[in-house]
Amino acid sequence: MDFWDSLVYYLGHPVQILKIWEGGLASHGGAAGILAALLIYSYKKKDQGFLWLMDRIALPAAFGGGLIRTGNFFNSEIIGRPTAMPWAVVFQRVDSLPRHPSQLYESIACLLIFIILGMTYRKDTARNTEGVISGLFLTLVFSSRIALEFFKVPQAAYNTEMFLNTGQWLSIPFVLVGMGLIAEVWTDHRFGIFIKDKDGNKKWE
Repeated sequence: MDFWDSLVYYLGHPVQILKIWEGGLASHGGAAGILAALLIYSYKKKDQGFLWLMDRIALPAAFGGGLIRTGNFFNSEIIGRPTAMPWAVVFQRVDSLPRHPSQLYESIACLLIFIILGMTYRKDTARNTEGVISGLFLTLVFSSRIALEFFKVPQAAYNTEMFLNTGQWLSIPFVLVGMGLIAEVWTDHRFGIFIKDKDGNKKWE
């Protein structure tokens, strides 16, 4: 089932979207859901802006991502492509081919990003400047996702015909947003998305 077939199906059967126990969960959808929830929460809590919240969930999100990918490894999910590298792993639940442990690649990447964010967060300037941690998180996590997807077995047949698969294409907007946040911090320009109140605090417009 390709994108358009899926769209038509779920428009006609919207209740199926809620049946997450039947599969369908993905990191991009989860990320979009988290961002939407933060937007709603920050709109209701005027003293806690969107970027302020993003900066504070970035570290646990990176750490959690590492744990999730470790779980994928033990469950033989999201397997890697066949390889002759000495650290190749045989996923006996799938077949007898030595494969890239792509789940561990992502797990290690997430934990390294967690360390980088933690070291950055310890600096007062970065911690007190909204958008620094969020920008780094989005840029690093989804850039690593784009790179490491090349080691994975495509999860949809039509992905084999494209240089970049669906996961990589969906990661690009998150990388661009992350880079945009970093650029905004360095230029102190919010592109009209944020305004300052009478006390000089930045808030969602």
